[in-house]
Amino acid sequence: MKLIMENWRHFVDASSLTEGFLRRAKEKIQRTVGMEVTSGKFVPYPEGKGNWVNISVPFYDADVKNLKEEAVLFTAVVDKLHEELRLKEPTITSGHRDPDRQARAMYTLWNNNGSEYVKGLYTDCKSCAENAGETAAQLVNVFDSAPSPEEAISSGAGIIQGNPISAHNDGEAVDYRMYGHEGSVDQIIAAAFERGYVQGEIIDETSAKPPHWHVTVQNVTEAGRKYLDTPNSKASVEQP
Repeated sequence: MKLIMENWRHFVDASSLTEGFLRRAKEKIQRTVGMEVTSGKFVPYPEGKGNWVNISVPFYDADVKNLKEEAVLFTAVVDKLHEELRLKEPTITSGHRDPDRQARAMYTLWNNNGSEYVKGLYTDCKSCAENAGETAAQLVNVFDSAPSPEEAISSGAGIIQGNPISAHNDGEAVDYRMYGHEGSVDQIIAAAFERGYVQGEIIDETSAKPPHWHVTVQNVTEAGRKYLDTPNSKASVEQP
């Protein structure tokens, strides 16, 4: 049994190394040929087939499998709008976050933008947890004092485990890439809200490193659901 377990560990380690190598190689090729860097695509609304050309949505290093239904529908609305408006297709860079993912994201944000940015972001966020500002301050203190990034992230995840801080933790939020999407992704998200397809909160984090748009999705409205079931050829005519 011990030998079997050792062999299994070696297999897992080798598989992880291979998977990591293949992912980095794929990303390098994508960058070299000028392609959008993605991890893959998913289909958030299969029923929309025929209503817009490509119903699959690109994502990068994001957990899209554990998004709540309303957030999934929102990604479909955004994808459909990009085709209708003839703007570049947005790429999701964050979806559901368990405590480890959330701690890593916040550590990166802190490392790139500083303590005050992180504390201000979570204090001002309307759709975050009620005590998000206090939790953010606690996390910043941990990040400041931890001897290494991994220890900072591990301690941060422990705090978040008992104190969820973001709508990402409940699978109710998505982030969209800003690099290469300037002037397009913001128009698409704005259109979704202005047309009344979705209710929630838009947070402009385009001044952060890395720059992105955050959207907390409260719900996709009846108008939004109707839009998903309307061919873009008709939707374009119906819009003022």
